[in-house]
Amino acid sequence: MSYQIRARQARCAALGFWPGPIDGIDGPRTRAAYAAACAAQAANGRPFAHPTGITRIHWHWTAGNHQPNATDLRAYHCLIPGEEAPRWPVDPTAGRSHTLNANGGAIGVSL
Repeated sequence: MSYQIRARQARCAALGFWPGPIDGIDGPRTRAAYAAACAAQAANGRPFAHPTGITRIHWHWTAGNHQPNATDLRAYHCLIPGEEAPRWPVDPTAGRSHTLNANGGAIGVSL
């Protein structure tokens, strides 16, 4: 299963082009839905996906303290501490390792 294909399938479905089950398999229905969705978006002057490549947000709970530690600051794009304003230690498009094998195209937010 490919998380990239699942993200593509979810985007197709959100645009009204049913790719079949959102299962990460690049089958004929997925390819047809993707081609139709890309054509429809292009006809409206819009890209299929956001130019940054971000397609989803992963919400996490660090199971740690109310204050972010060094590990948290290295792993997540955004940290929401106990009683403080959210902290963005890096740009949302920067690479982070917050989820095993599913970091590409995702923003990691930790509470």
